[in-house]
Amino acid sequence: ELWSVAVSPNDKFILFGDGDDGSIRVHHLDRSITPTGPYPHVKRIKSSDEKGKRTAEGKALFLGPNGHSEEVDVLLFSRDKKKLFSASRDYTIKIWNVEKQDDPEAWFVARTLVGHKDIVATLSESPTGEYLVSGGGWGIDAKDKKARVWDVKTGVEVRSLPGHEAMITSAMFLDM
Repeated sequence: ELWSVAVSPNDKFILFGDGDDGSIRVHHLDRSITPTGPYPHVKRIKSSDEKGKRTAEGKALFLGPNGHSEEVDVLLFSRDKKKLFSASRDYTIKIWNVEKQDDPEAWFVARTLVGHKDIVATLSESPTGEYLVSGGGWGIDAKDKKARVWDVKTGVEVRSLPGHEAMITSAMFLDM
């Protein structure tokens, strides 16, 4: 199932959070370019339609190591175009260093944010890029009905916002 999609700031790559193994799949938007290897995180893929007929074949880059262990529900590139934020059903947020925008094979997890007690379902970056807000939970019986504000540089939770009655599906900063 497809859980999240993002296009890189340089418009060269499309990312998919579509596996129950926590993988983030990266495709070059120019079909003539495929990742080279041998890299353990470059895998041959085959796409099929609902009747099993092959529709595409090629290589995709799977981000890792140190990625998520469960489905990736949110993918968000930072305003400065140097970071990728990912949020998962493993209750974590990853901050990826993507400064080498043209080389996803060089992207790596710079920091993991831990504190949620349930699925992280939404992320938003502050207008200055200094903070990240996250929220989540699953359904009315969500274990974690809090939004959290994180310092992006340090990875420290600077504020917890309790009082929600159910899961948080959307959050954002206002630039006023």
